[in-house]
Amino acid sequence: MKDFDLNIVRKNIPLRTKIAVKTQFAFIDLLSELGYRQGVWMPEEDKILDRLMELAKEFSIEIQKTIEEHERD
Repeated sequence: MKDFDLNIVRKNIPLRTKIAVKTQFAFIDLLSELGYRQGVWMPEEDKILDRLMELAKEFSIEIQKTIEEHERD
């Protein structure tokens, strides 16, 4: 078996995916800093947390669009 090179894998991950994942993790980190822990929040907070994750996704899409526009200009 060939040696596994994580750098090759990283290089092949699309920028779009990297941005989306990093943005979602930033939102999760923010929630953790605010004291939320997965499995600890109350069921009535699920809608709020789901909305925050939606916003993370929307934000990452906006970042991607900005980068694409910048690359075209």
